[in-house]
Amino acid sequence: MYFNNKKDLICFLKTKNYLGCGSQGTCFLDLNTNIVYKVFNQFLDEDYDEDEYIEYSKDDIMRYSHLVNNTFIFPKDVIIVNDVVVGYITDFVKAIHLNCVSNLCINLDNFSKGIEIANKDIKFLSDNNITLFDVVYNLLYDEVNDRFYVTDCDEFGRGLDDLNYDEYNFKNFNSEIYWFLIDGYFNEFIKGHKDLNKMYNDKDEDLLYFLKLFRKYLSEYLDKDIKYLYQAKKVRNKKRCEPIYMRNV
Repeated sequence: MYFNNKKDLICFLKTKNYLGCGSQGTCFLDLNTNIVYKVFNQFLDEDYDEDEYIEYSKDDIMRYSHLVNNTFIFPKDVIIVNDVVVGYITDFVKAIHLNCVSNLCINLDNFSKGIEIANKDIKFLSDNNITLFDVVYNLLYDEVNDRFYVTDCDEFGRGLDDLNYDEYNFKNFNSEIYWFLIDGYFNEFIKGHKDLNKMYNDKDEDLLYFLKLFRKYLSEYLDKDIKYLYQAKKVRNKKRCEPIYMRNV
């Protein structure tokens, strides 16, 4: 998508809905087409330090867009102003950041199904020698359709020597989900179970097994099937601890 100058782009963005701003860029949504326009902050910010300016190329941003999958939202096109790449375009997904979801109220059966779908796509990227970076706080969850999505995938890499792609990528993806499920709520409970505690601290690849085992121990302790974590109020942390995971709920 090409614009003659910055003024034309700004006028265009004013017709779109503001979605939010991150460390790298600001996003706008076209409600008619469900297309998201992400413009790099360095282009929008008049006071941006020129010494920190990063040059982007279309090839770099679009390098993984041919890898069609159901979880990772890769760019569909770049935004260019005067032959300078200033952002990119992606599809919009109706989901919210995982840290804005209550871990106590999710259906754990459905949550596990979402992890299964995501696992297939992580394996797909690993088989293509793609490395996942910067997944934490870029992970979205759709509670209606039991689906996970990852945004801001332009930082992903590839071709690193001597890397176990499966292990590396699953740990990167799983980290936020481990924290989401446990941190600030059930740390004390899992510390009482050596296998759970080790998997949690290692951010073990087999997240589904961890979740199955976690539910098993909760159900045995509480003598009832645990489908939602609010049912396990009795075993929540007794002492307040400094959270690792920043929640917005």
